[in-house]
Amino acid sequence: MSSLRNLAKVLEKAIVLYLALRYPPSLVKLALSDVKLVSLTCFNGLPHLIAPVAEDAANTLQIFNYLVA
Repeated sequence: MSSLRNLAKVLEKAIVLYLALRYPPSLVKLALSDVKLVSLTCFNGLPHLIAPVAEDAANTLQIFNYLVA
């Protein structure tokens, strides 16, 4: 089961990197949430981000509300 979780982390990072390298920030905007502080905080500072990587549930909810409104 551990190897499946590791594969999921690698896949998440690969998708974010693909989008960031393939498309300019004017075409792709990302909202990332890493509540467990495991693997996505390394993307802070990426120009494609709408906001810094959300590190807790409250920030995630704020970003989600902003996107839906």
